[in-house]
Amino acid sequence: MIKMKMNKKGIKILRSLLAIKGFPQKNKIAEETGLSIQTVTPFINKMIDDGIVKGFSAIIEPDKLGYHQVHFLLNIQKGTNDEAMNFLKNMDRVLYVTSGFGNSDCQLVVAIPADRTDLIPGYMEAMRQSGIFKSEMSIHVVTKSHFPLPDFLRNEDLD
Repeated sequence: MIKMKMNKKGIKILRSLLAIKGFPQKNKIAEETGLSIQTVTPFINKMIDDGIVKGFSAIIEPDKLGYHQVHFLLNIQKGTNDEAMNFLKNMDRVLYVTSGFGNSDCQLVVAIPADRTDLIPGYMEAMRQSGIFKSEMSIHVVTKSHFPLPDFLRNEDLD
């Protein structure tokens, strides 16, 4: 396993990368960190090559598009897990399905238009018919799309 030693410059660059939404502009990172583009570029390339940074992607915030994330915590009848999971992942508006979520067998997250909460009972009925015997629901109105920063990135004074 390759381990990259992170010095203060590397941590500054990584912090800046984590704050960016979308593909990084190296000149902006250089400006934000007070480092030259000639310093920033090899650090970013090395972090990509070493697998520290796996890529750059756009993250969609459903609430900004007028959708709520509706979370269903589900328990599935014994012997129907695979069938129920396949059914759930093929439902309309599914963002993701996870298995083994806390005290529940799975979690289903769907994007519902904010003005169409009347669709929720239809989801509950479809799930009941698919072998799900218990569900709890919550509407997730505010989303956060980033993982918390590790302590070494958050707490270290770099100035």
